Amino acid sequence: MDMARKTSSYKAKIGVIHCIHLIGINSTLSYGEEENFVNVNARKALLDLLTEEPKKSLRDSIIYLLIRDPWQSDIPVFLNVLRVFEKDNSMLINALARYKIKDPPIRNKLPSKIAAIEITVKRLSERTSWKVQYKEALAVIGAKGNGMIEVEPSLYTATIDPPINLIVYTTSKDYHLKKKVIVTTVGFVVELLTTVDFMTLGSNVHYYVENGKLYLCSKQEQGRGC
Repeated sequence: MDMARKTSSYKAKIGVIHCIHLIGINSTLSYGEEENFVNVNARKALLDLLTEEPKKSLRDSIIYLLIRDPWQSDIPVFLNVLRVFEKDNSMLINALARYKIKDPPIRNKLPSKIAAIEITVKRLSERTSWKVQYKEALAVIGAKGNGMIEVEPSLYTATIDPPINLIVYTTSKDYHLKKKVIVTTVGFVVELLTTVDFMTLGSNVHYYVENGKLYLCSKQEQGRGC
């Protein structure tokens, strides 16, 4: 802990964080969907560093390790971090999806009639970044919302960093590929954009549903929950 607090070396801090994590899991690495974090003191050490660390990338590294085995006792600390560091908390907001929160303000249940809306997206060249493909999809979703969907305008020009490639992800029954277009659903695109699991912290795109309407937004609009 003292080394992490005193050193200015990024690599040294990362090393300390991972050493504490190894102590926490009793040096038993997991490559599946579950991890067993057993050491309470190690947990507290990581949470203390999370509240103190001003560098976002280091905070994200700590969060990533914590959500591999989410403890409900993490939530008050996470909320405090949101208050202390008001900007660049996209990954922390995503991480809350791994916890049991009653009536969450974001990532609440997507109405089936919205999720099932079919969209046809122009399939961009393989040489085009697949992150740009999501912008194309968001533009179609915004245009086809019929008053049920609102896409934050800044998302059309923002740098989107989704964890899953829309073009090649073909395991869902909601997705099929035609020659020059991608035919999918609003629900499938939202799912891919906001996936948070054992290995993934999601993207900088968030959503919430209010009065039956879907809102897609970025970390720039965190006042309402995004």
